[in-house]
Amino acid sequence: MLPASSEKLAPYNPDGAIQMTAIFTRRANIASVVEAERNSRSANSFSLSRAIGIVAAGGDKFDGYEGEVMSELARAIGPSAGAGRMPIPLQLLADPSIRPDTLARDLSKGTLNAGGYLVGATTAPVLDLLRPWSVLSNAGLTVVQDAALVAGGGDIVVPSVSSSSAPYWQTAEGATLTQGDPVLSKVTLSPKSAYVFTRFSRLLSRQSNVADALLQKELLNSAAGLIDKSILSGSGANGQPRGIENTVGVVAASGAFSGASALDMEATASASGGNDSNIGFVTTPAIRKLLKMRTVDAGGVVEPLWKSRPEGDLVVGRPGYVAKYASASTVVAGPWNDCVFAIWGVPMLELNPFSGTNFKTNQIEARLIIDCDTAILTPAAWTVHSSVS
Repeated sequence: MLPASSEKLAPYNPDGAIQMTAIFTRRANIASVVEAERNSRSANSFSLSRAIGIVAAGGDKFDGYEGEVMSELARAIGPSAGAGRMPIPLQLLADPSIRPDTLARDLSKGTLNAGGYLVGATTAPVLDLLRPWSVLSNAGLTVVQDAALVAGGGDIVVPSVSSSSAPYWQTAEGATLTQGDPVLSKVTLSPKSAYVFTRFSRLLSRQSNVADALLQKELLNSAAGLIDKSILSGSGANGQPRGIENTVGVVAASGAFSGASALDMEATASASGGNDSNIGFVTTPAIRKLLKMRTVDAGGVVEPLWKSRPEGDLVVGRPGYVAKYASASTVVAGPWNDCVFAIWGVPMLELNPFSGTNFKTNQIEARLIIDCDTAILTPAAWTVHSSVS
């Protein structure tokens, strides 16, 4: 039966049929490769880009390896993943192949003392995984994470000794001993919410091999920058933690900086009971450049005040660090294990793919939320030398 139209059908073109067959075959091959890569990735490691794709689409049903991780997190900290949000443990960013049961076990055992940062059988402690990104983590600060405390949860109280026990000799056999009790104090850390915003394209979120590494690097770098900035110069007001520079009792100095200045800062840290092996200096790149052009007499040998070596910088024999978040023209020195950074619960990643700008530009907006605080246990052991010249 002929078609109603007066137009004639185009004659059969075998070349066109071959071309269409090739297109369908190529698409099928691409689909099979993508599916194979997805299954392989799901079986071996956590794909941040895939999880983000599910959450950005308004879903909360994770499958594969991502589903295992989210299920274990829900058991450890309670249900928290949903439309537009999901928990992102820092350990997971450092090791995407972490075993879900091990991750949940680590997140369930928070301790409330200065040595209580997370340590697991196969996972990296929070301090270790932050070292490549955070200058102060590398300097040796103490990180405390208690995943049992949710956002807005209770305070963490860290005991400290403001005056050590005084030793006495017994004057004679049978003589009454003199009692020298230590003076105890405490430092209280309260959760404060910090937000880090970023934006990336939907196309990037679908390129798993590139997107996972890029997103993990970005989130770890943001978390590390947050730590360094809050510890050094947090104002203690408007929702910010109180950093070293604004802590009451810290020794203040200013003006010309010399080898004698560095030695005074070292002596202050040691005399105030700081851990001598953890004393270090932190400043800006500009001040490091200035101090490298100055010299000190080290036992008859003249050498730079700030000495750079492949294994690490030294200032009068102590480790020196450069932080981009350090205040201009300022050098900070003290025993870095005396500085405590506390994290409550698990950082939360929230996504907004539907705002007007994002919808038009095909982008996804994300914010990382971290509940944290910082404190100095022994302020008198720290020196902030400002207006360095």
